[in-house]
Amino acid sequence: MHSSRNLLVFFVVFLLPALSVFAQSRSAPKPVIVRDTDIAEGIEDVEPEKEYNPAEAEKNIDIGNFYYKQKNFVGAITRYLTAVEYQPDSDRAYESVDNAYKSLVNAYMSLDRTSESRNKAEKRYGVIPLAVQALKDFLRNNPDSIKGDDYQKMIAKLDEIYSQFSH
Repeated sequence: MHSSRNLLVFFVVFLLPALSVFAQSRSAPKPVIVRDTDIAEGIEDVEPEKEYNPAEAEKNIDIGNFYYKQKNFVGAITRYLTAVEYQPDSDRAYESVDNAYKSLVNAYMSLDRTSESRNKAEKRYGVIPLAVQALKDFLRNNPDSIKGDDYQKMIAKLDEIYSQFSH
């Protein structure tokens, strides 16, 4: 009698929970492979267009001005381009991009073409390929920009300057 009761207790305490776990695992849905078709097909995500927001544009211009005063011209360019995205009719933002670009060009043009000079300039003024990428990203996200042709010329000039330095 005791052995059958012990067997019953053993079954209830140890085997029943194991059976319920086994039953749950068998009834659980099988894993499904989820495929992101856009990524798999090489379609890039395009950033959504920023909403018109003059306050956000001013904030980015102010931050860009801070970078500009620190002579971080690449950081300034990036912020000014963001400002243009928030306020495409901002003359101040466009002028700021132009000024930061000219300052970046002048800073690099005044150097000799050694890798040491390039490294010092990158620490002080910013890395030219990052400015190029910021301009390219801006053009990709804003293909109808009124300054599109100017920015293409900026990209070409920056690429030309950067290629003159020994790497």
